[in-house]
This record gives sequence, structure tokens and C-alpha cells, in this order.
Amino acid sequence: MPIGSSYAEKLDADSLVHAIQAGDFYASTGVSLKSVNFDPKTNILEIIIVGSDDKAGKVTTKIHGTLRGEESDPTKVGKELASYDTRIIRHQLSGKEWFVRATVTSEHDHPRPSFSDQKQKAWTQPVKPTVK
Repeated sequence: MPIGSSYAEKLDADSLVHAIQAGDFYASTGVSLKSVNFDPKTNILEIIIVGSDDKAGKVTTKIHGTLRGEESDPTKVGKELASYDTRIIRHQLSGKEWFVRATVTSEHDHPRPSFSDQKQKAWTQPVKPTVK
């Protein structure tokens, strides 16, 4: 079962609610994200994943999204746009996307899997690029 992690400034109710309302959180079944930042001026999505491959295992980050004009076609919604095998990702959006979100998958098995071969994962909130 996924849990939510927020980037609240303090561990109190007001800070947590503010972070959640601002979309400053992610879901995870074991992968920890140090930061997720999107700069609307440059259309760069930056993700930093906690740990090292030696200790925390290798990770793969897939950027999924939907291009503008394709949101009505179910076969094109949420398609894979890019893939990275590093712990620091700087993904340049073109501005043609309707939205993108990242899914980070660890090579480690989930400690209490719901299905066969389930791995630990984290999912970011979707971001909407600035149209250029």
C-alpha cells in the first residue's frame, strides 16, 4: 500500500495541510525522493532520489505524460516519454505535453507485495509545462 510523503517545512498539522494543498508531496511504496522541483520558466523537471546504487539499489525513472491534442485518445494518454537510470534527473519538457509525471522503480522487492514481483516505487504529482 502506498504512503504519502510531503515536503512540509515543519511536522505539524498546518504545515502538512499546506504542503498537501500545494501538491508538494509524492506517493511511495519504499523509494524516497529527496526533492522534486519543476521550474515553469525553463520547463525543467528535476528529481533527486535518496541513496546510492551501492546501498539502496538501482533505480529507473520513467517520465509518463500526454501530449496536447492527444488527451482524448486512451491509447496515447500516459505514454512513456523518457527513461533514466540515474539518481539525479533533469528532464526538459518541450511544452507540447498536457502533463507529465515520474515513476521511480527500485530493483528491490516490495517487503509486503500485493502482486508477484512487485518492486518498491515512488510516484510524483503531475506537472503541467508552460506552453512556448
